[in-house]
Amino acid sequence: MAQPALTQPGTDTVTPRIDSPWQIFWRRLWRRKPAIIGLALLALMITLSMAAPVFTSFDPEKIDLNQKFAPPLSQTASGQVMLFGGDSLGRDVFTRAIYGGQVSLKVGILAAGLGLLIGVGIGSVAGYYGGWIDNILMRLVDIFLSMPTVLLLITVVAIYGPLVPKGGEVYLIVVVVGLLGWPGPARLVRGEFLALKERDFVQAARSLGSRDPRIIFRHILPNVIGPIIVSATLAISGAILTEATLSYLGLGIQPPMPSWGNMILDGQAYLRNAWWVTTFPGLMACATTLALYSLGDGLREALDPRLKRQ
Repeated sequence: MAQPALTQPGTDTVTPRIDSPWQIFWRRLWRRKPAIIGLALLALMITLSMAAPVFTSFDPEKIDLNQKFAPPLSQTASGQVMLFGGDSLGRDVFTRAIYGGQVSLKVGILAAGLGLLIGVGIGSVAGYYGGWIDNILMRLVDIFLSMPTVLLLITVVAIYGPLVPKGGEVYLIVVVVGLLGWPGPARLVRGEFLALKERDFVQAARSLGSRDPRIIFRHILPNVIGPIIVSATLAISGAILTEATLSYLGLGIQPPMPSWGNMILDGQAYLRNAWWVTTFPGLMACATTLALYSLGDGLREALDPRLKRQ
């Protein structure tokens, strides 16, 4: 019978390495190549948009009829290269596309943040307290989910859009999209709270005299951060597409301020002869939303211990 190996006195013992939760998370995320590609693509779009003056010297609103429908990679009289060509007014499409990314990303992030703020608050209260509070809040969620969202957005923006000052349509869209986008996160957070509120660590906190706000924000909500982060990526992509839809319909961001939606609208009449006016902004919008969807799917798998790969 084999005897167990004994550690000799004075020899070093090997202790197993214990990875931190962040190390485990990044290792699991790194294995998901579509998520890494999405993260890199999203970082590229954010860098181009936020540092637009570094990547272009054109004015996004300057009209130059000499460059009307200039093809991609053409040069101006001053020797500047129009990477994506010119539009119907001779404006540089690349410049307008990356400046338009600022608007679209701002709308997506702010609208998703507002919707998540409302949804997390309502979902936390409904899931923690249950009973008649849960019934009332969930019926409110059902009412909002039963509304035709796009039609309601079009109606509200068409009514109040002319009343806001120039440039204020960005914040009008943020408020409207955010106020209509909270039911999904609310239902998600409520479900997580229903599953967690009876766990031993919550019961222990109650037995120690912790008040309800402390239990909600210090004990339960941190365990729901994973699903909230995944929901945020999907909410941002949805808000970007909503803004692009409204701008394409002429009810969102108004020219000369560029956005991906109104650039696609501007170029659709010239699609056969000047395909680049519509194609490049559309590709940037699609790439950003696909990057967010890929990243969200990868985060869901990396943050969910039930989906751990062996």
